[in-house]
Amino acid sequence: MKKIAILSGTLARGGAERVSLYLADRLRDFGVETVLVTMNVAPNEYSLPIGVRRVNVTEKKTYSVLGLRRVLKKEKPDLFLIMGSSNATYAIPASLGLRTKIIVSERNSPANFKGRKVTMMISRQLMKLADGFVFQTEDAKLFYSKLLKGRGVVIPNPLFVEGMPEPYLGTREQRIVTAGRLVDQKNQKMLIEAFSIIASDYPNYILDIYGEGPNRSLLQNLILSKQLQDRVFLKGNVPDILERIKKASCFVMSSDFEGMPNALIEAMALGLPCISTDCPCGGPKELISDGLNGMLVKVGNVDNLADCLRRLLSNEKMANEMGSNAVKVREKLDAGKVVNDWNDYFMNF
Repeated sequence: MKKIAILSGTLARGGAERVSLYLADRLRDFGVETVLVTMNVAPNEYSLPIGVRRVNVTEKKTYSVLGLRRVLKKEKPDLFLIMGSSNATYAIPASLGLRTKIIVSERNSPANFKGRKVTMMISRQLMKLADGFVFQTEDAKLFYSKLLKGRGVVIPNPLFVEGMPEPYLGTREQRIVTAGRLVDQKNQKMLIEAFSIIASDYPNYILDIYGEGPNRSLLQNLILSKQLQDRVFLKGNVPDILERIKKASCFVMSSDFEGMPNALIEAMALGLPCISTDCPCGGPKELISDGLNGMLVKVGNVDNLADCLRRLLSNEKMANEMGSNAVKVREKLDAGKVVNDWNDYFMNF
């Protein structure tokens, strides 16, 4: 029986953290012993599944290589899964000289590394010491092609259908919706500007933007400048977002870059007609076949997005067909299938 340690910075409510928890829980079904290792405790974290063991290295703000090494020496895992390439900067040094195999999983667009340039350079040099790699998209794998030497595999994010509403089949509300943190990466500004172009042609439609973040004031000022305060609403964070968006006319993701975007996956699984930027590192184009189960637009191209919104809102038959085809993502990203793929990959070590 293998023992796997899974490193996640915290258990904050993000995509990588949710996958880490799911793997720690479900891999036990394959006879794998798991331990979830975190470097810090964050506010409003996910709850631990019953039976999943967590080891927290430190509650200090500084990441401790020595503290993590002590955990690894005590736990003696066969495999050490590092969630996020930036975490390699301290996780790989902590594991040097131990008998643990190292697997790094890139969780975002590698071309848009979050953090200092020196951290990026160090992490990518250290990643050469890893034994395996897991990527969310083929484009992310291609980015690291010189480093991999045949050691990488693509495993998409799983879709968690437990508690998810069933696909909605009724009359749709005259609402466009989006969900994501209010940060530059998500580029809600592009969506507001595109909506402002078509707003007079579709006077009964509104735009609801779910999420919270530092760009709230910037976006609110943009809404006011476009005189759309009665048509565009910043809804903040809500606990039942899928229930709130399931009857909308369409879902839009306007991000400049993403990994494998969970918000888009869930919107498709609800049967929502979806429009997304064709952004790096290729997650949307692996989910959407343009014109079949959704629509892809160029990153940052406001006019392109406005044109797609017009086409979708003006053609109910096309929109319904796209939504029906989008639901098939439930089969493609079935969580049980995805965890099988992870387990199969781990068995190679």
